[in-house]
Amino acid sequence: QFIHKYIFPNGYLPSPKLLVKYAESKFVVEDMQNFGVDYMRTLQVWHKRFKACVAKGVFDPEKQDETFVRMWEFYLLYCTGAFKARITHLYQVVYSKKRPEIYIAPR
Repeated sequence: QFIHKYIFPNGYLPSPKLLVKYAESKFVVEDMQNFGVDYMRTLQVWHKRFKACVAKGVFDPEKQDETFVRMWEFYLLYCTGAFKARITHLYQVVYSKKRPEIYIAPR
């Protein structure tokens, strides 16, 4: 896959199920929230700013050539689409040590 080869070699996105499973022996999952829609908007802003930087000639053409620009543009748009289609998610998880105190999630 493109992202594993060019952007995050050896990267891994654990599922929410695994985030809970691997923590449950030592921690309590106090809160889990999906920020995927917010991250989609973040990626859209990053793409807009990236294109503006390309148009201004901010990048050194010897170091960041056309392949570099296409690769990062593809990455930003691909991820935007994945979050929009709800294929990819961004979770924030709050863990606490197993103890009697109660965590109240701020909303």
